Amino acid sequence: MITARIGWGMCAVLLTAFAIFESVKHGLPTTAAAALSLAVPSNPWRPLRWPWIPVALLVGYTFGPIFCPPLFTAGLGWLTRLAFDRAVRRPASAHVTEVDVQCDPSDRRSQQGS
Repeated sequence: MITARIGWGMCAVLLTAFAIFESVKHGLPTTAAAALSLAVPSNPWRPLRWPWIPVALLVGYTFGPIFCPPLFTAGLGWLTRLAFDRAVRRPASAHVTEVDVQCDPSDRRSQQGS
């Protein structure tokens, strides 16, 4: 488990450096896209926390006909945010936490749905 956290941390550092490089290379709109995607808290929707979606965005942009550097750096920022969150084991958002709910089998209201 600790090796996974180290791997995600190294990935976050590498992606941060790449996002900074792209931001300096392409100017203010790219910098704004990277900063916004890093600053916005992770979305509580489960599919938006999967790293494969920003990876697919980056691969699609790299091999596709679209030239929009802010889109690419937004994908870098999104993936950097996910990698950082996984490295430090933070939940997707501060208000979303997993709660262990204990149900009492003798509680009739929980069985009746009221």
